[in-house]
Amino acid sequence: LPVMAERERLSIEELKRVGWRIKSVRSLTGLNQEEFALKSDISYMTLRNWEFGRALPRPDGINRILSGLASFNIQVMPEWIIFGEGSGPVLSKN
Repeated sequence: LPVMAERERLSIEELKRVGWRIKSVRSLTGLNQEEFALKSDISYMTLRNWEFGRALPRPDGINRILSGLASFNIQVMPEWIIFGEGSGPVLSKN
């Protein structure tokens, strides 16, 4: 993931957009923050900080989000979560 190199370059507004994308894709699961955090092995406060744009997930955090989504057959590119580029969330056929 090209995330670490870009971390310092994200503005507050860009961080908020990352948070919005995380929240929007989580909402596709029908789970609230606490439920999704538990299912994805993420601390509730960490997920909350990501969704509010207070912090940027590290690559392992992105992988946990992707894993949690995959259990609902939702696929999304990490680049979409961080940069809004590439494929947004799609329901896989599996």
